[in-house]
Amino acid sequence: MTAIEIVHLKPKPGAKARLLEIRPQLLAEYRVRYPDVKALLTEAEDGTLFDIWTWEAKALADEALADTSYFPAFQEWETLVDLISVTWTETIEPTGSIGA
Repeated sequence: MTAIEIVHLKPKPGAKARLLEIRPQLLAEYRVRYPDVKALLTEAEDGTLFDIWTWEAKALADEALADTSYFPAFQEWETLVDLISVTWTETIEPTGSIGA
């Protein structure tokens, strides 16, 4: 089953443009070590962001977070946001696709 990480965060004042600017680099850095990882960044009506990541297993995400030195863009990203919450879910449908 696929592990889904839902990260709810609030950009620090004036940081949203920089977050979007470094986003492609952040994803590229993760995909070097975790080629199957996928991510989708969404914005709620209140201006907070939901960063939704899909991993083959939660253990891979835990491994990535244990040593962020491989991900300099993530290290910068962390300085630009305030974390609200992190929620983990797993797919329970065989297809795991939206709208199937």
